[in-house]
Amino acid sequence: MKKMLWISGAALTLAFMAWFVNGMTEVRDSANRASCSGHLCCIGTYLHYYHEKYGHFPPAYQVDASGAPAHSWRVLLMLWDEPKLFADYRLDEPWDSPNNRKLESLMPNFFRCPSEKISEDSPNRWHTNYFVVVGKDTLFPGPNPISFKDLGKPTASTVMLVEATGQGIHWMEPRDLNYDTMSFEINDCTRPSLSAKHRFPNFAMADITRRYSGDLSPDQFREMVMINALPKRE
Repeated sequence: MKKMLWISGAALTLAFMAWFVNGMTEVRDSANRASCSGHLCCIGTYLHYYHEKYGHFPPAYQVDASGAPAHSWRVLLMLWDEPKLFADYRLDEPWDSPNNRKLESLMPNFFRCPSEKISEDSPNRWHTNYFVVVGKDTLFPGPNPISFKDLGKPTASTVMLVEATGQGIHWMEPRDLNYDTMSFEINDCTRPSLSAKHRFPNFAMADITRRYSGDLSPDQFREMVMINALPKRE
């Protein structure tokens, strides 16, 4: 009888520990997702500052003399967050020139999701988790910037920023998610996609409202990325 009680007690202890760990994991996940959402808000605010100053959003990338991507929109936003970095950054050199790479350690914390646990000596420590979707009829078609007046639908219905994990993209690198090659399935591990290490990746609309993917379907997400409403299917 005592043995049975001991077994029952041990089982209850294990069950409680599992419940406690699971609860703590969910709390941590929710906190990380909320913090991640705040990062999107911060970046979105700087994108609006840029629009206010120049009359349009930054281009997805600036090009060099040969037309190749040379500088990322993320670097252009440093005019507001890290003005010294922006002043020292050489736009007449590639983003990864020896001079510009000296500035990589000034990467703002809001370019990385808090769910990404990366050591200080990791080669991934300068990688970002926040991107724009580059492609025709998106908010960031490429080197040619667009403004609010180019939108054919409400800002609250148009995606501005997305979260993605494991992309291997340096925060200064002029590379993002590409509309023509990305997956619109949430957390697709086979191709670049809206994804995260916490539950439900975040994304932000052009009015800076933040949303999480939840049960978002690929067709819904695809339409939200477009600046004009897609034709209705018959």
